Amino acid sequence: MLEQILARRENIRREHEFLVRRPGTGWHPDDNHHPYKGGVMRLDQRPVAFVGDEEVIFVGDDAAMCLAIMVTYAEKHPLPLPLETDPQIRRTAEVAARAKMQADGTLRFRRGWWNDANYALQQEGVICCATHPEG
Repeated sequence: MLEQILARRENIRREHEFLVRRPGTGWHPDDNHHPYKGGVMRLDQRPVAFVGDEEVIFVGDDAAMCLAIMVTYAEKHPLPLPLETDPQIRRTAEVAARAKMQADGTLRFRRGWWNDANYALQQEGVICCATHPEG
């Protein structure tokens, strides 16, 4: 299954690169309504999250980028956090502290942790492209 996910990621990346290079797609930086104003990540720079029923998987360079962000978030919000800390920040810090690269080079989160992991990524300016592992 990992080989299939890696292949899908490459196909998605190629499609995103095509959309960013082609004027009129809405993703090209010269398009009138492109979404990159204010420093928002370009489509071809965004990590691809494979959101399955049981887990969320990042592969390749995306896994390394997202793990680095999780580490940064955990360092900014070291555990244990005071009880008066916002519950979203507390949950996200706990998920970020658990983030570990797997032996196969993937970064995986339980499906129930996805919202918190995604929150940490967004707080660092990363917007993910989410898709299902089986396409």
